[in-house]
Amino acid sequence: MTAERNSTWPASDYLDGSVLRALLDDLGGDIFSLTGFITDFVSLWDTRAQRLTDALAAQSVDAAHVVLLSIRSSAHMIGAVALEASTTTMLDALHHSGIAACAGSIGSLMADGQGSCRALVAVLAVNPA
Repeated sequence: MTAERNSTWPASDYLDGSVLRALLDDLGGDIFSLTGFITDFVSLWDTRAQRLTDALAAQSVDAAHVVLLSIRSSAHMIGAVALEASTTTMLDALHHSGIAACAGSIGSLMADGQGSCRALVAVLAVNPA
């Protein structure tokens, strides 16, 4: 079902509303699909965060790389700009300085992930399906 697009997205340091609008356009204006995408992103956050924590604890460069790429690509798709930036920082640290340097940035990434999830929940509150 296509819904009228809300032109006002909640202001956020975590989200780029223009990306959400573009995603909605890509979904043919289907607010139900956008709501599902947002809901999936939020519900998967804890699993992704745990996978990253586990990879870093195991000092597995390959596993950390895969999880960080997954987080970054999904953050990019949904407009979670702060999370995307934190993930890019961790990937750069992983590639240039190793897993210990990468692990040093996990606090920022976790905070940006939680902030992004809160901002996305706010989007759902303003744009219920």
